[in-house]
Amino acid sequence: MYSQWIFVKPRLACIMFTCSCLTVSAMCLVSYTAYCIQDQDELRYRLAEAIARCCNWDQNRVTFGQCRAVSPLVTFLDSKDKHVQQATCVALYHLSRDGNNSIAMHQKDVVQRLLKLIGGGDVVLQDFAAGCIRNIRLLAVANEQSDMEKARLQRSSRKSSNGALVSAST
Repeated sequence: MYSQWIFVKPRLACIMFTCSCLTVSAMCLVSYTAYCIQDQDELRYRLAEAIARCCNWDQNRVTFGQCRAVSPLVTFLDSKDKHVQQATCVALYHLSRDGNNSIAMHQKDVVQRLLKLIGGGDVVLQDFAAGCIRNIRLLAVANEQSDMEKARLQRSSRKSSNGALVSAST
């Protein structure tokens, strides 16, 4: 069983996550922690890395989204620290595999931040940033196709009901 230690405040407290069986309350604590450490790169790096690793088990990526961990994580991309950016891109890539998380990322303008990273020279950042954008785009395309199908069905439903009215009146 894999465990990841994250130091929330140096020398004061630490949280141990057993990634294969995270509780909702532990994930919500992660979300709260992400809001609290906006200016501490070492802690942001460790938190983003742990979230990325934990997303590989069960429905953790969904639960992180439900606990609102996506929004503060997006702000981690603004760090100048390469390690924070890498760990955050990996975490966002894994989180973006859930549709609701992709929506939350899009609402936080993550695409513009990721495009800037794709333009840089770091291959790891480029790959995970591009993968995250791809996941967001796939969701958008699926929604567009669903909307088009609904509109098509409504048009065909109206046509068939209009045809039935014409036949009944003659």
